[in-house]
Amino acid sequence: ACSSVCYCQVDEIAQTVKKNNEQIKSFSTKFTELQYSRSSRQSFDMYGKLYFDAIGRLAMLYNDPEDDYIIIDGSTFSSKHNGRKNSFQADKQNTMSEFSDCLLHAMSGDIPTIEQTLGMEVRSKVDNQYYNFTLLRQNTKRLKKYQISRLTIRYDKRTSAIVYMTIEEKSGNTTTYALQHPQINATIPDNVFIPKQ
Repeated sequence: ACSSVCYCQVDEIAQTVKKNNEQIKSFSTKFTELQYSRSSRQSFDMYGKLYFDAIGRLAMLYNDPEDDYIIIDGSTFSSKHNGRKNSFQADKQNTMSEFSDCLLHAMSGDIPTIEQTLGMEVRSKVDNQYYNFTLLRQNTKRLKKYQISRLTIRYDKRTSAIVYMTIEEKSGNTTTYALQHPQINATIPDNVFIPKQ
């Protein structure tokens, strides 16, 4: 009996965040990113400016490393890291499309879609400040190709905007994003979503 109550509650909290995010048409914010490599046991700090709009565009423009970026525009994923540029169509099912989908849906507060598309079990908790979600990958033995095994996502209870996210890969590597005071429904220039040549 408890499990059905718990799941109902999880759905309710996830649906609340999703519904509240429908009021958020765009936001921009400074962000920090911490990458941890399990094999080398080293951490790398990065930071920059993040832009998101509800039509499915996300730009992470890094100040450190300077000129690096991740830009998602619908199903097109473009990135530059250490001088190397990369681009692909995220609708072709692969591990990078998983990462791309996950980022977009997390930014738009759409926990139910992440749960469905990645086959994850959701646990949630509400405290005074945040809606907290932990998503765990299920039935990994049956999956040949997957990258993300666990997600931790936190939304500000006041605005329902995302403020924190950790992506844990099956390799044990983690990427943690912290967003600082998103400016909600601010006008965003279109050119931030265009990769620099």
